[in-house]
Amino acid sequence: MHEMMHSVMRTAPTGTFVAMIILALLVGIVLPFAFILKKAGYSPGWGLLAVLPIAPLVLLYFIALANWPSLRVKNS
Repeated sequence: MHEMMHSVMRTAPTGTFVAMIILALLVGIVLPFAFILKKAGYSPGWGLLAVLPIAPLVLLYFIALANWPSLRVKNS
């Protein structure tokens, strides 16, 4: 039993590796939303909502269906 636990612990990912994966996923999700929202004329901070479970889908619909402030300024 002790040998089996040692084997599992040796192959289990370390905390640093897991943290790097989570950080990469967060950056890969939040940054695109932030750039799109900024181009649309909204605060890029709203991109942080993308880390919540249903929020990316809601954000996509919001971006697709909202009147973009950046386009309102250009059309005036």
